[in-house]
Amino acid sequence: MIGPTMRLSGIRFATDAQGRLCVELPRAAYGALAVVLAVAAGLMVTRWGVGVQRGLEAPPWAWWGAMAVFVAFAAVLAVQAHWGHALVFDAHRGAVMRGERVVARYADVSHVELIERRGTERHRHWVLRVHRTGGRPVFIGRESDKDEADRAGARLATAVGKPVKVVVR
Repeated sequence: MIGPTMRLSGIRFATDAQGRLCVELPRAAYGALAVVLAVAAGLMVTRWGVGVQRGLEAPPWAWWGAMAVFVAFAAVLAVQAHWGHALVFDAHRGAVMRGERVVARYADVSHVELIERRGTERHRHWVLRVHRTGGRPVFIGRESDKDEADRAGARLATAVGKPVKVVVR
């Protein structure tokens, strides 16, 4: 169970019951996809009802089967969108964890990377990643405010005991 949450604009930090730093990663795209699938299931039921009234009935199992699959996927995606998942920075294990899986060991982390992504002046944001020496970086989140991104980078760098590298592109 994750305790009090400190919300930075794009990244949410929390502390769990063992005092470990957690980064909550909500999945907004999953929520949007869940809504689309639920609407599609509703349209399928409506279409099936209209088809039955006009005598254009497809086999009932096709409509109900497809609708059941859509509803099941929508429910799973909605649950994942609501709770998301958390990266746990576990100092006792010396690793970044996602559930029970080790994502990166602190010994393998070279630095915390803060990358500036420029669109227009209004659409500038900073991406925060934990960079591993022998693998792909671990995406932490993105911030729209430079000061908040700096604070988030400093907090993560303190947790893993590595420096922050700022990349301006």
